[in-house]
Amino acid sequence: MKRIVSLFLLLSQTYLFAQGKLPIGDTLKYDILFNGRKAGYSWLCQTGPRQYASYQEYNDRGRGPKLLTTFKTSPQGIVTSLHVEGNNYMKGKVAETYELLNSVARWENTAEKQQVSVTRPAIYLSTEADAPYLPWALLASPEKKIDLLPAGQSSIRLLKEHILKNGKNAYLYSITGLGFDPSLFWLDENQMSLGSFSDSFNEVREDVRDDVGDLYQIQKEEMDGYYSKLTSQLVSKSRTGIAFHNVNVFDSERGEVLPARTVLIRDGKIQDVGDASLKLPKGYTIIEGKGKTLLPGLWDMHTHYGGGSEGLLNIACGITNIRDMGNSLSLLELQQQIDNGEVIGPRIVYRSGIIDGDGPYTVPLGISVSNLKEGLRAIQKYDSLGYQQIKLYSSIKPEWVKPMADEAHRLGLRVAGHIPSHMTATQAINAGYNEITHANMLFLNFYGDTVDTRSMRRFTLVGEKAASLDFESQEFKDFVKLFQDKHISIDPTLGVFEGMFTSSPSKPSLGYSKIMNRLPATMQRNASWGALTPPPGQEETYRNAMKAMQKLVKKFYDAGILIVSGTDDLAGFILHRELELYAEAGIPTTEVLKTATYNAAKLCDKLDVLGTITKGKIADVILVDGDPIRNISDIRRVSLVVKDGNLYDPKKLLEAISVKYFE
Repeated sequence: MKRIVSLFLLLSQTYLFAQGKLPIGDTLKYDILFNGRKAGYSWLCQTGPRQYASYQEYNDRGRGPKLLTTFKTSPQGIVTSLHVEGNNYMKGKVAETYELLNSVARWENTAEKQQVSVTRPAIYLSTEADAPYLPWALLASPEKKIDLLPAGQSSIRLLKEHILKNGKNAYLYSITGLGFDPSLFWLDENQMSLGSFSDSFNEVREDVRDDVGDLYQIQKEEMDGYYSKLTSQLVSKSRTGIAFHNVNVFDSERGEVLPARTVLIRDGKIQDVGDASLKLPKGYTIIEGKGKTLLPGLWDMHTHYGGGSEGLLNIACGITNIRDMGNSLSLLELQQQIDNGEVIGPRIVYRSGIIDGDGPYTVPLGISVSNLKEGLRAIQKYDSLGYQQIKLYSSIKPEWVKPMADEAHRLGLRVAGHIPSHMTATQAINAGYNEITHANMLFLNFYGDTVDTRSMRRFTLVGEKAASLDFESQEFKDFVKLFQDKHISIDPTLGVFEGMFTSSPSKPSLGYSKIMNRLPATMQRNASWGALTPPPGQEETYRNAMKAMQKLVKKFYDAGILIVSGTDDLAGFILHRELELYAEAGIPTTEVLKTATYNAAKLCDKLDVLGTITKGKIADVILVDGDPIRNISDIRRVSLVVKDGNLYDPKKLLEAISVKYFE
């Protein structure tokens, strides 16, 4: 009864506070922390009756926003005017305005200029800035729902109340309609934000610094429960076995299609693979495969896995295995939850322990070190935790690379990653790298070891110069031969660079354009979030840089270099685009599909159990409605996924996170 009364009082209170309240002139201050290190700050100030100003600034390896926002609200928390200026995360200029007057909403930003009639309460969401006014309007709404501009609808629900260490109350709300996952917000008694909390990124209000751990743990328990419930609803199990009948099977080892095959699965293993004469066991779930293609489950070889909706996106898109390329140690818990069947997600087959040097450009993940001795200890720690690979990052001193690589190799670990600043890829390989991560790092090899590539220059320099690289030069040929001689692999992540070099705020990259209408409405506006802003007159140069990247990958393929496909971007869909980009570059589609199946399993030393559809291996297969060998884009048409013998319906998985199924 006490709990019910408490909730009633809270809801009454939030209705009375039709919007957040601060004494005029007072400022709420927040620290922005990456992996426990301060990376910036933000503040929110009430400047007058229902008038506010906010600011956010942080540094993420040379990227990061500087945004000043001013806004006004109605007594019901509806924003009536808004102005944002500064630069966005990728350093592009931001100038955004919004006004609601006489039931007409007008807004203009770098991508949009619109005017619409508003017949009922609606909230405008900025393309760049946070919206502290959204909870105010939702809580003031009798139905706790409100329309969003330009599109969509949002709702709010109270999840928890918590007493802070200062004795004050905090309230955890779930807000839907902003993305794949419900968004969790901590508010105080006046509906003011306490911050944003996770295991690596925290925006912490100065008066709740001692509560971060508690607030994050409560959030985590709520989201774990949410996805555990979804798992129980979305996973199907066969009590007997599964039989794919009359299906075309992709032989990922030989790179060919075997027509009209029967594949039997039982107890999480591939029981048999044969032709049409193979007997279908009684009681098996029979799946007719005529006109469809059965492939090994796909691999994404460049993720920073965060769980939740990423798990559903990966499985729905046919990705059953991933390599994590750097994360917090919470990855170990996520891996255990997936392995135990508590949540839906891909198998985390390979873990890369990320290490970076201390400094202003330190990566906000993994372990940062200030000297070589600490670097060696970090390698030993990752080894003790069962990691298979070390990923070195941009702020590692070049003279540390060889001794760190030697230590990793002594322990049986591979070495991959970014090329440290003031070092070239050639030097990194000669110092012990086994793999180069990201295609831009390959181009930077030709610009010398004096460039400080910790900052945005590791992108903009490639945008300016990549198209002029002479692929027939002896320098380039010698570079490729080094990869051949030392058996170095590459992880190009072309999809990321397509977004950087070919998109603009008003025109998403082709990779995102293909899925735009399938995403939640609020996410469609952010499809060009990672775009660079070329200097005036260099737009075509940047677009040609993307073509040069594709050409480089084709040159490496022609030279027999092992290529694996990864994203470092939106889970699931961008792996499909990565494969399309390889095919556009001229790599045969059978070989393209090998990068996400056979090659990945080979690199991860898992060919004995994964990577091919072979009797006795783990039952990870995907059914594609079409023929991706003839048309690589058919890889997007995943109609059924089997992982560990469990069945997943991609349509249901996507619907659970507000994504439309393929048409």
